[in-house]
Amino acid sequence: MIAFPTSLAIFIGTTAWQALAQNDFDVASGALDVQRRIVQSRLAGEDPGQSVGVLLASKTLDSANFALIDRLARSIPDGTFLTEFHISPTAVHLKGRSANAPALVPILEGEAGLKNVRFESPVIREANGGDRFDIIAVREASAAVPEGSKP
Repeated sequence: MIAFPTSLAIFIGTTAWQALAQNDFDVASGALDVQRRIVQSRLAGEDPGQSVGVLLASKTLDSANFALIDRLARSIPDGTFLTEFHISPTAVHLKGRSANAPALVPILEGEAGLKNVRFESPVIREANGGDRFDIIAVREASAAVPEGSKP
């Protein structure tokens, strides 16, 4: 008497679990299909070797966001605090407070590997002697794109 209801409950539970797992699989397969179509559309009409090379060249350790964050953390001096930080594939935007904001420009260009570092707005001297700053910069291209290829 007890075996049948228990078996039925186990059967219903495993069937429900299988349906959920199948749904997860279908979602993942759909996402992979979208990515495959994107790669195929990039390869269409171009030399496949060059197109794949461009895709791979853009994915290097130096271009990774975590590597940029690590370089910034190591290069920003004590007494400097970020209140906003935005990273895009081509630019970096930093807002914050510093004991010496004008000194940040050469530091960011040298140690952090950024280009065209400039203040987006004037540096504001605070009553406590610190500076509020708003800096934008261009991220260095870490990998050369093969000639004649589109990134």
